[in-house]
Amino acid sequence: MTPANRSTILSQNTTSANSTRAKEAMDAQYGRGNYRAVLNGSVGLLQSTITAGGLANIKGKAIHSILRSLDEKEGGNGKLSLDYLHEYSDLEAMTELVSFDGVGPKTASCVLLFCLARDSFAVDT
Repeated sequence: MTPANRSTILSQNTTSANSTRAKEAMDAQYGRGNYRAVLNGSVGLLQSTITAGGLANIKGKAIHSILRSLDEKEGGNGKLSLDYLHEYSDLEAMTELVSFDGVGPKTASCVLLFCLARDSFAVDT
């Protein structure tokens, strides 16, 4: 489920075309779905990679921070994934998601809706 969360962060405050370009740049730089490479790389490299999506400094830090948190949960040996959220209630999953830097209620709601297939309503201003 991490790919969708990554894409959701990349889609914050930009167009679909720009977030797609940023995701494609990440896939080209690190390999598709190679979150360990993203985590092992520098935040600066990630930020320069996702520039096309806008707000690269903020988004790069958020993505790196989330991956670091997931790695810590798994003791540095596990899969960098949010799949464990499937076991959580809607409220538990929402609470977990918004605990990550750079993830607010709208982003968390999108993950609940599109990744976890939960009833959720993402509101955009």
